[in-house]
Amino acid sequence: MARNVSALVLLAAVTAGCTTFQDEPISPETSAAAFEARRLDSSEVRAFLETDLHREMTPWPPKQWSLDLLALAACYYQPQVKVAQAQWQVAEAGIRTAGQWPHPALRFTPQYVTNTGGGISPWIVDFSVLAPIETAGKRGYRIARARNLATAARLNTATLAWQVHSRVRTSLLNLYTALHTESLQQEQVRLQQQTVEMQEKQLQRGEISQLVLSQARIALDQARLSLIGTSKQIAQDRAALAAALALPEAALTRIDLSFTCLEKVPSSLLAAEVRKAALWSRPDVLSSLADYQAAQSDLQLEIARQYPDISLGPAYEFDQGQNEWGIGLAVTLPIFNQNQGPIAAAEAKRREAAERFYALQISVISQVEQAAVGYSKALDVLKVAESILAQRTDQEKIAQRQFEVGDISRLELLTVEQDRNAASLSRLQSFVGVQQALGALEDAVMRPLVCEDSVPNPKE
Repeated sequence: MARNVSALVLLAAVTAGCTTFQDEPISPETSAAAFEARRLDSSEVRAFLETDLHREMTPWPPKQWSLDLLALAACYYQPQVKVAQAQWQVAEAGIRTAGQWPHPALRFTPQYVTNTGGGISPWIVDFSVLAPIETAGKRGYRIARARNLATAARLNTATLAWQVHSRVRTSLLNLYTALHTESLQQEQVRLQQQTVEMQEKQLQRGEISQLVLSQARIALDQARLSLIGTSKQIAQDRAALAAALALPEAALTRIDLSFTCLEKVPSSLLAAEVRKAALWSRPDVLSSLADYQAAQSDLQLEIARQYPDISLGPAYEFDQGQNEWGIGLAVTLPIFNQNQGPIAAAEAKRREAAERFYALQISVISQVEQAAVGYSKALDVLKVAESILAQRTDQEKIAQRQFEVGDISRLELLTVEQDRNAASLSRLQSFVGVQQALGALEDAVMRPLVCEDSVPNPKE
């Protein structure tokens, strides 16, 4: 009974720290319902924003949702970021796995001798406990490799968070463009409608031909058709913004959007400074560097495995009534190879990681330089468009004064107003081009150059 109790106590001690399985079933119906219930003004989103921004969100919900708040909320909801976070947790668990000490081995070999003499026990019991001892710093190299892989996974989370930010910015810019285009097209329809009405009167007085009136009516129909197309585009852009936020489209009907971040245009961005910032802070560059460091640690580990580990521990043998004590020792003999195959593979993987880093570095430099040139040229186009708009605006003011004193007709004034409206539309397109180029430059740096609070801290 004492032996049985001892065995039960030993078994309980061994299994006391074991983790038990907990079933967590997934229900498609429940997850779909949870998606439909998502809102920007939820308490969970508020807590996420306050944690990342290090400030209290008052009032809540905010009166307007700007790019920085929308991008952070998207990082809370987007499934790609959650997948990256889960992968990061897997890598973090790898650090614990790498640091675990190997378990000792219990060896028990009972034997029974059938031809023993009288009075001698027929049993021979061999009992030993061997504790593995890792040599050459293998455990430290394993931990270093796991930590570098965890760092790479964390930085990959930051990379995906930036991709979410970029998608939100693009969607918000498209919606901004469509809304402002609609406003200018409405003005164009109004001016063209007045032109048609005045030319109809001119036709009745015989001052113009039917052909001239038909051309005016065609221009009006084309303006109306463009307005209808823009209205459709607004609906599509709202749906695209909801998708970028990982929200149902209905969630956007209750919020007021702010486009302040999209109306700021930095006048000068030095390519050298932007390139330096990209090479020093882009999370994918830092992640690639961490992967290289992990490959280095892996090579060190394989080199260390040339040296065998030792298993050492006490041994006891009961040999036909004799109690014998000793020291158990086990060593792997590196006779057939010195781990040269895994070492060669680890060296090749390190070279591969290095080449990946160099390739990414060159790609980043090229991307930054191209984006910087594109942004500079887009600014030049915007300056010309703004100059043309300023001239058209001055002409409109002059024409208005001439109309008031009777020097020109209402129809001539309408023509000048339409030219000014067309210049406004051209300036809008140029401005959007600048914002698109700025977005490309921000993508090259993976950092906002206007609204600094629009990317979450990956550690939080």
